[in-house]
Amino acid sequence: MLDKLNLDEDEIVNDKMTKNEEKYLVSLSKGNAKKYSEIKNED
Repeated sequence: MLDKLNLDEDEIVNDKMTKNEEKYLVSLSKGNAKKYSEIKNED
């Protein structure tokens, strides 16, 4: 399917990982058991 749509699997995965790094900051979540939505509401 990726070939048919002319998409690059590596690029898709890397883009998603970059978005996750921005959304789920290690500095906010490391050592913290709270859910993502609870951490973001503390800002």
